[in-house]
Amino acid sequence: MRPRPTSQFVIGSFVRLVANGQVHRVVWRGKLAMPKYSDWPGEIAVYRLDNDYWDCYYEYQLYPAQPWDSSAPGQQHS
Repeated sequence: MRPRPTSQFVIGSFVRLVANGQVHRVVWRGKLAMPKYSDWPGEIAVYRLDNDYWDCYYEYQLYPAQPWDSSAPGQQHS
C-alpha cells in the first residue's frame, strides 16, 4: 500500500477559494509546523496561489476546481 500524500494539491493545480469562489492556480506549497498542544496534527499543508495575495491558505480553505469552473461550491457545473 502506498503512503497517503500529505498535500491534497500539487503545484499547478486549480483550486477554488471557499471564501469567495474564485478559481486560482497553486504556485507554491509547504508545511506549517503546529504546536504539540494544539488539536491540529504535527504539520499541516499550506498553499500560495496566483492571486497576488502574499499570504498562504490552509487546505480546508480550498476546493479542487477546473480552470473554467465558476460555479459556487457544492453546485453542479452544467
